[in-house]
Amino acid sequence: MQQNDNGTMLQDVERVSFFGYQSFIFTLIRALTISIGSYLMFKISQVDTHISTLVGFLIALIPFAMFMTISKNKDELDILDLNVKLFGKLFGNILNVILNIVFLFLGCLILYVITQYIDIQYIPDTSSKYVKVLIMMPVIYAATKNIATIARISQVVLFINAGIFILSLFGLISEFSYDNLLPVFSMDIKSILKSSLIFALSISTPIFLMTIIPQKQVVKKEYSKKKMLVFFTASVIIIAIVIVTTILILGIDVINIYRYPIYMALRQFSIFTIIERLERFLSLQFLGDVMIYLILTVHFVAVSLKKVIKINKKENYFSIFVGIILLLLAMFVFKNTVMVNKLIEKYYMYILLLG
Repeated sequence: MQQNDNGTMLQDVERVSFFGYQSFIFTLIRALTISIGSYLMFKISQVDTHISTLVGFLIALIPFAMFMTISKNKDELDILDLNVKLFGKLFGNILNVILNIVFLFLGCLILYVITQYIDIQYIPDTSSKYVKVLIMMPVIYAATKNIATIARISQVVLFINAGIFILSLFGLISEFSYDNLLPVFSMDIKSILKSSLIFALSISTPIFLMTIIPQKQVVKKEYSKKKMLVFFTASVIIIAIVIVTTILILGIDVINIYRYPIYMALRQFSIFTIIERLERFLSLQFLGDVMIYLILTVHFVAVSLKKVIKINKKENYFSIFVGIILLLLAMFVFKNTVMVNKLIEKYYMYILLLG
């Protein structure tokens, strides 16, 4: 057990294992990059998107270093309390409000995108509002639990998706066409750099959701900056493989036709053809990542509300309230796909910069 700020003892059951803490990196960056970031990258850098992933990763090392500095502050504060301490009550709270708005907005955007994919590809006769409700019900329930429980859920998602990733990769190798990667550097440098910046922001902004977890809640005996960097790098490599695999399978001309090219690429899965509709299951593997993203977003905003209102109660009611708000915003603010696509194309990068 460990003592918290109020002088009471922090139970071991409420502490996050280091691997559980790391697992958030994998799930969070996959959720945002696969759902939204990759769509923009394909539109901007086309066949050179795989080059953008490499350049984007190098750029992302800068915000990752910032994340490590924030998360390992000597007072072991979460990002909300740290902002107030460093910038004063006024400016610190302004920064906190901006963070909450950005993460809540991105949560709504991701919920809308994954809902539209499920609605179009699997249950076209069902209202997308019902699909959103079905997704948010387990999200809200999980968000009412403590952060250690959420981390364990993230670990399960990581293991399942890692297994599915390996299975999918072997099943898709026969569909590869290496000519789809040519010609190299067909796009201008400006487009490649813009796509690289989008990738960098897509893989770095989500991990700042983890700064809501005070380091005193993480088991320290296993903590290592080197391990964090290795895990971050491995997660990015997996995303890069997914992006390259999509190009190899579909080709950029076909990719430009689809709104969800990565999901569609997974539906080309051909191993174990005896299992009917296995490809449909594989193309839904990213739903788990999205749900972890939404759970941590709800948790982040709920903790923020608790600090503002200063009610010393469990966060359950706050999490339920935030989850309902996120659901309603996704239902009524984003009214159609055309509007959402234009919003993503024009403002996505700038919204991430605010985060």
